[in-house]
Amino acid sequence: MLLAVTIVTLAVTALLRGPISDLVVATAGTDQSPAQRAADADRSTWSTSGWAGHIPGLTLMSGVVTEELMFRGPLVAAVVFARRYFRSGWPKWAARILIAILWIFLGYEFGIGHDTFSALNAALMVVAGLLWGALAIWTKSLLPSIASHALYNLFADW
Repeated sequence: MLLAVTIVTLAVTALLRGPISDLVVATAGTDQSPAQRAADADRSTWSTSGWAGHIPGLTLMSGVVTEELMFRGPLVAAVVFARRYFRSGWPKWAARILIAILWIFLGYEFGIGHDTFSALNAALMVVAGLLWGALAIWTKSLLPSIASHALYNLFADW
């Protein structure tokens, strides 16, 4: 199981950095407004300035863990809750619908939270949020989505 999770985690990261990114670029384009370019520059300055910027990986991991807790944590909690409490009378389809709605909502919210950088980034992050959410639902753990998200961010500037 660990090998399968590792392979899927790396595959999700590779898809987001390759074919999915290419598809989103072809669909959304790469144009950025001056406000978006300024927000990117501010973000870059903020993430590398101050004492946190001098500790390798701290800024990268603190953002990743925070985002995963906010956007994928509720999914894992919903899956655990559904497995525990929906067995006592509620139909399985109701649990699946609630989890699907939460999954889509949180994936969309994750992407829209990145719209200050560019429309392209927001579109790509909606897809990433859905994939990382699916990974969290499948594994019932945040660790694979944290690992994939950290790898994605690590290679974002390459």
